[in-house]
Amino acid sequence: MEPLGTITKYYPFIDEELQSNLDSLMKESSSYYDFVRRLENTVLENEASDNLVYIAAAQRWYAGELESAILEKYNSLATIKPWRFYWGTHESYKFETCQAILQSLDSALEPPTDDWIAAELLLAHAYNLAARQEAVKLQTKANAILDRQPELLCFKPLAYIAEGMINHNWGKVTDTTASCRKAYELAHVNDDSVYEFFALLHLGDSTKNINPYESLDLVEQSYQIASDLGVPVFMGETLHSIGLVYEILGEYDLAIPSQLECINEVGTAGSEVIFAILSRLYAILGQGQQSLEWADRCLEDKELHLGYLRKVRALIVLDRLDEAEALLEFAGRKVLQTGYESYLARYHFVSGLLDMAKGEYVNAMGTLEQAYEILYPLDRLIFMNEILIALSTSEVALFKQSKTSDEIISGRWLSNLENHSRSYNLPGIAMQAALLRSEVFKSQGQLQDAYETLQRAIGLTDSPGVKTLRKRIDARIQEIERLIHDKGLVS
Repeated sequence: MEPLGTITKYYPFIDEELQSNLDSLMKESSSYYDFVRRLENTVLENEASDNLVYIAAAQRWYAGELESAILEKYNSLATIKPWRFYWGTHESYKFETCQAILQSLDSALEPPTDDWIAAELLLAHAYNLAARQEAVKLQTKANAILDRQPELLCFKPLAYIAEGMINHNWGKVTDTTASCRKAYELAHVNDDSVYEFFALLHLGDSTKNINPYESLDLVEQSYQIASDLGVPVFMGETLHSIGLVYEILGEYDLAIPSQLECINEVGTAGSEVIFAILSRLYAILGQGQQSLEWADRCLEDKELHLGYLRKVRALIVLDRLDEAEALLEFAGRKVLQTGYESYLARYHFVSGLLDMAKGEYVNAMGTLEQAYEILYPLDRLIFMNEILIALSTSEVALFKQSKTSDEIISGRWLSNLENHSRSYNLPGIAMQAALLRSEVFKSQGQLQDAYETLQRAIGLTDSPGVKTLRKRIDARIQEIERLIHDKGLVS
């Protein structure tokens, strides 16, 4: 591989012999990931200098390698101990993990630790702990070092990435995207492909609820960088993000393969969140058994409350309502323990789905509206898609019931769903709205309107991501055509 800024940024801080060793390793390597593995072998097979061990441990951390013999062999070297707390894991959310990271940083930063090491460690773990308030203090300490040491500008992209993720966790979307763009631009100038990858990945993630198509383009760019670097975890992360964007677009038949490919890249260890997403996707498509299987795999982590809600949803799809109701009560207790409103909204959502399955549509509407009130300000399109579809489905069911009662249904939720799908240009969501609208027209006897609505929907896209939805629409069109024919209304 050619010399890479990800590695050469350390050169101003290390001696010429170490620079030469790194140059030789890069020349021998076929990719960045190959370089990381060769560097690890070098420090394991030989007695290496502290700086070389530090760089090797740091690069393994960036590459997402969860097991490292380096940390065992050189366990007396304080500066490498923080690198055992890896990014992208749910452990970082826990108080105990946070305290362990802070303690390891305190030991690593005791004088005479060099400023370049201190800055990188602080920024890396400000990024790692971005969901916690402690990250701000780490960021502030690191920025103070960068401000007084202009030669440490090479770590500024990491500072922007950490800043972006802290802003993301505070819901500051505009600030998040601004920080990530700065990180990418500076990393690109420095030829630091690893920082480029992180910046693009998080930029794509932060824009997915604003412009899914721009997000898809950004994440695909990050996937190209990940492929060039050859890092499995990087490719897995981008495939996961691509899958989420496809899900937002309602292109479920592409979202599922993306998440499955993610697992192929990163393995099953620690993939419970991916399992939960797959359970959700299969439930959306009405494939209850697959949804249940992935929910059960998600529950391999008994602390992940999301798994219980996923299992309830799978049981609902399978029409095992008594089991679903019993498990929902337990899931509700788990959710309340978290104290997070967004998790409570997910509980209300699944509770509403259960009411729908039981035919209790008035109760379902009330419960689903509680979920909507919590989720609406969060601007998360995956959640909004689901809640609007559920509300519209209940609304249509109530409308059909109202044909034999005095109750009047406004139809506002279905209109909201249609406007929502148009505003963000979400083809799969628009198709589901069309299926519901056709039900309304059909129940009103407006068969031609139902037919034309479905024809417009099927022309929205020929993407393989909506294959299942197209089949549903095709089946509904054939049904409407038969009804039109039976009424002798064929033109």
